[in-house]
Amino acid sequence: MAKHIEYGNWGERVAAKYLTNLGYEVIDTNYRFHKGEIDLITTFKNEIVFFEVRTRRNEDFVEGEETISRYKENLLIETASHYIESKEIDLDARFDVIIVVGTKNPDIKHFEGAIQP
Repeated sequence: MAKHIEYGNWGERVAAKYLTNLGYEVIDTNYRFHKGEIDLITTFKNEIVFFEVRTRRNEDFVEGEETISRYKENLLIETASHYIESKEIDLDARFDVIIVVGTKNPDIKHFEGAIQP
């Protein structure tokens, strides 16, 4: 497996642990529908929360949340809609972004409601 994919998977595990410690319940990971993929799907306080996780070795480049194009946002929304319908979920939905920066003691930035349908 390519190093950047391994690093991205590590970042998703770090994000999942972070969220679990905050009281989120991770109910699914890497959910795919057509061309879309949602990294983490959680429930929290009567909401279903869909997460895009970005992992960066450092902050020398563009901020992680700025790397999400409108096309990617549309794919996330379409994939989330499919998930909600196929699982018959009756909860309010939210789209968050988590940025994991660094390798040892990573800095985690959580942007609630970062993507608006």
